[in-house]
Amino acid sequence: QTVRLVLATQGYAVAEATSASEALALLVEAPPDLAIVDLGLPETSGLDLLGRLKKEYPELPVIILTGQGEDQHLKTEALARGAAAFLGKPLTLTELFLEVDRALRGGVGTAPPPLHLPRTGTPA
Repeated sequence: QTVRLVLATQGYAVAEATSASEALALLVEAPPDLAIVDLGLPETSGLDLLGRLKKEYPELPVIILTGQGEDQHLKTEALARGAAAFLGKPLTLTELFLEVDRALRGGVGTAPPPLHLPRTGTPA
């Protein structure tokens, strides 16, 4: 929720989903310019959702967030599956804004950025 609030206060239009299925439903309604996905989703892993997003929306930039720190194996896997960035929590606002800006400069879409998928009960 912290990431959502911070981005909203900076003028980003933010849609939030608490599960992969909810996120996919939101994408059908209004494809975002950027997806921010937490690795610790309740019904599937963030890596699995990343794979599905890149298959169905190959031009959609996806930033992965994780509370597992800078795990190099997870980072390598996420980047290999097409993530625009891999950010470990806690992260600084500077890191977040830099990666969001970088991803949006190369991304496409027509709906409000970003889509943030928080891990239920875990602050960003």
